[in-house]
Amino acid sequence: MTTARISTMASTWCSKTKRCLAEREKKVLAAPGNHYKYVEVRLPLVAVGGAPDNIKTADFMRSAISVYPHILKLASAEIRDTRDIVLNAVQTAGELLEHASQELKDSREIALAAVGSYGRSLKWTSTGVRDDREVVLVAVENDGCAVQYASERLRSDHAVVAAAVNS
Repeated sequence: MTTARISTMASTWCSKTKRCLAEREKKVLAAPGNHYKYVEVRLPLVAVGGAPDNIKTADFMRSAISVYPHILKLASAEIRDTRDIVLNAVQTAGELLEHASQELKDSREIALAAVGSYGRSLKWTSTGVRDDREVVLVAVENDGCAVQYASERLRSDHAVVAAAVNS
């Protein structure tokens, strides 16, 4: 499939769904694999649930998220359950943890990345992660208000409270 064909399909699809393509300048994404070399898109481009199949692929989403991480909000459940894609997105915008699968919300690695960029993303983690001292400390050092999402045990921890007050 040619770049022009993909660009035309994306533009047609977006106009049909009345998505505004003028929100971002054109970006050229290097797509991994042999499916296509370059895809010209304007982001945010796609509500992926109803998008053409060629732009719902994990390879496309990896490239799109590297340019516009918030496209994860619109991704399919399968994409939101893909560890490397979600990790890449939450490292840039921790609030996107809200849109990750429950399994990934339980992941300590994903939680650390998310709270490192947005402390209050602690509220979207599992109960077990909210009781992890290291994760909570990173969150409250980033944003003291994140202490409200910590477990009861850690809200009583002097180091956690001190980090929250000092942030």
